[in-house]
Amino acid sequence: MNIKNLIPKIPEEEKTPYVTELLEVIQLLKEEVQDLRDEIARLKGQKPRPKIRPSNLNKEDANKRGTDKKDSGRVRKSKTKDIKIHQQIQIHPDKIPPGSKFIDYKDYIVQDIKFFPWNIRYRRGRWQTPSGDFIIGELPREVKGHFGSGLTSFVLYQHYGCHVTQPLLAEQLNELEIDISTGQINNILIENKEHFNKEKEEILLSMLML
Repeated sequence: MNIKNLIPKIPEEEKTPYVTELLEVIQLLKEEVQDLRDEIARLKGQKPRPKIRPSNLNKEDANKRGTDKKDSGRVRKSKTKDIKIHQQIQIHPDKIPPGSKFIDYKDYIVQDIKFFPWNIRYRRGRWQTPSGDFIIGELPREVKGHFGSGLTSFVLYQHYGCHVTQPLLAEQLNELEIDISTGQINNILIENKEHFNKEKEEILLSMLML
């Protein structure tokens, strides 16, 4: 039995935050199981399995590279051609001699990343019916608590993927003006994770049976 056969291939556009979190947990479990196997092998006096990174090249890529070498005169595609531009700033020389003619722009792309809070207020309309009952607008189905899926995914990835402690996570998020405590971070990490437990147990059992 191979663990790879148990994990279906999910297209990127169909990966929900839950699926992404589950795949991250699966990867962590695979690494933990491999570490245990290596330790068992070491205790038995055997050599642990060498850690070899999988190659990103396939036959199609190799053929493409071979074609590129043959066609050395072909114009190469810019690596930044398909990058989404969020802000564009025009810069001109400080001193332009009179009579100069504008030709074109020479683009210089700088990639950066920004972290900032994004808070949403849902104003739930409350109505009173003729019978005296009250009805209120329902929240969208994707809203699960007072912290959004992006923030939740960030906390899970930082803690489980990067081994960032809860106090450091709280400090980092507070600096970003996110009003969150270590207790709330702990709740994000442990609450409503029952759907992971069964999957983790089944996956771990399958991997130990390999």
